Parts: sequence; C-alpha cells; structure tokens
Amino acid sequence: MSDALRVFLDVPKSASARSHIRVALDEFKGHLLVDIRETVLLSQSCGVRSPTGKGIAFSRDLLGPVLEALLAAYEAHHGSPYEAQH
Repeated sequence: MSDALRVFLDVPKSASARSHIRVALDEFKGHLLVDIRETVLLSQSCGVRSPTGKGIAFSRDLLGPVLEALLAAYEAHHGSPYEAQH
C-alpha cells in the first residue's frame, strides 16, 4: 500500500508525537481496504510520516462488524456514548 486515498484520523498514539495512529481508506491490488496503522515520523524537519507494519487492513465489507465490535469494547469500558446525548 502506498499513499492513502483518504485519511479519516491521524492522532498521536501517546504523549510522544513520534508515533501516530492513522485510519485511512487505501487501495491494494485493485481492492479498497480500511487501513488502521501506526505511523512514525521519519524526519522532524520535513514532517514526513511513514506507515509501519503494526496495524491491520481489511475489506470494506468487514467495516460494519468491526465498528460494532469497537463500539461494544468502548461501551464495556466507558458506557454508551449515546446516553449523554439527550
């Protein structure tokens, strides 16, 4: 995979700005994939980030079940994100 077609999230993984988590739509061998990957800063002066092998890419068809599982994990730890929105 190369440059992402569209990046939806790019946030620091921790207090260190060197490592980020990126959520993107990518293409690989003609297939559109959702890619959740750790990226690292290659050069502080130019701000270029590079994806690492730490992450997962999966078919868009699996996005619904993955989102449901992530929401279930969030709710197990924090409660429903919708309860406070009344």
